[in-house]
Amino acid sequence: MKSSPSSKSNCRGETSDRLHKTENPFLEFLESIRHNLISFNLLECRQNTNHHFKYKVLQEKISLGVINRISCDACNLSFQAKSFEIQNHCLFFIYIFRGDCEIAEGNQSPEDIREGEFVFYEALQKITIKSDKRVDFILALLSEPYVLTHTKHDPELYCGRIFKSKSAANKLFSSVLTTTFKSLPFLPLDTHELVLDGLFSYLRPSFKELEVNTALTTQTHLDFLWYKGNEVIRRRFKDPSLQLSDIAAELTVSKQYLSQAFRQRGTTVHKQLMGFRLKRASVMLSEEHCRHFSVEEIAKRNGFKQVSHFSRLFKEEFGITPSEKRNQSVFY
Repeated sequence: MKSSPSSKSNCRGETSDRLHKTENPFLEFLESIRHNLISFNLLECRQNTNHHFKYKVLQEKISLGVINRISCDACNLSFQAKSFEIQNHCLFFIYIFRGDCEIAEGNQSPEDIREGEFVFYEALQKITIKSDKRVDFILALLSEPYVLTHTKHDPELYCGRIFKSKSAANKLFSSVLTTTFKSLPFLPLDTHELVLDGLFSYLRPSFKELEVNTALTTQTHLDFLWYKGNEVIRRRFKDPSLQLSDIAAELTVSKQYLSQAFRQRGTTVHKQLMGFRLKRASVMLSEEHCRHFSVEEIAKRNGFKQVSHFSRLFKEEFGITPSEKRNQSVFY
């Protein structure tokens, strides 16, 4: 922990290059965050206390993102990702270990987020966290395809929705996350990535619960079919023969009616299936524990019969070959 003479401090991103020259602990705190998360700007930040500002920032960097655990006195933090430094579509993930905060996206009204609750946001949106007391939380910048493939749900559908602590599924994830971060300091450094990589698969029940509740409250049967169709895709995508007729048969609807449900969302069943397969393959190409898989093996594990077909579609989607993807990180 670090302490300072009492003072209130303010910082905007454009003055960040001078932060390291000051002995003001709040500015040192901002600089430590900026050093750890080089791919986003701190915008409007201020200390909300008049006493010595204390903080602690711990970083875990994995192949698909950066996770920071931050413990600090009351303050306002406002930040936004730098689009030109991010190679993949990324999300902010925020989890509260202790304390209560207000959190807001862009110019929207702030919402309360409490201990044991978490939320995802689009990384290019301005996010503001305000605390009036000491708070302990996770601020992570993660690859969106990584979250999609590990949870088997599209996190973009739920960006900005706070996952409440009273949910049984959310309590499970909270328990696993808390235990994981208590144990990390005692584990070998070379195991941290594997442990953290597995952590996000425990979000599946939370996303599933939210998806079911959303599906039950949808206004039309076509909306319901959209959710159910995507559920089948996530479950059966490894089958190379999976097609529109198979999904329609499982849902006991006609191919035409299922196609209509996807068309109203601006896509098709085939595009949605291919998109999920390619995103999952791109994540496997980036993950350290998948290095022993060949490109051909990854293609087959994601429902592609021919590696040549996979490679062509991959380059059309991402602008690079699967082999080039292996040597690319989330950030420039």
